[in-house]
Amino acid sequence: MLDFEKPLFEIRNKIESLKESQDKNDVDLQEEIDMLEASLERETKKIYTNLKPWDRVQIARLQERPTTLDYIPYILIRLWNYMVIVILEMIQQ
Repeated sequence: MLDFEKPLFEIRNKIESLKESQDKNDVDLQEEIDMLEASLERETKKIYTNLKPWDRVQIARLQERPTTLDYIPYILIRLWNYMVIVILEMIQQ
């Protein structure tokens, strides 16, 4: 979690706790949940539209971001499927 994202995580935690208490206590808290979700959406837009250059760099350097190694298996599977199709077409001729 980055520093500028802390308010978003706090709102998400509040939403989750309200949902849990709603399920446990059989109380209707949907109005508060909807208000918090709207607030989360507003805060998200506000934060990410006003990012500083360093914040963008921090996002780009996140450990959770996919790397090339995450994409290679998908590329190889598609390549393998393509090769199988080409070989089958060659055999049919």
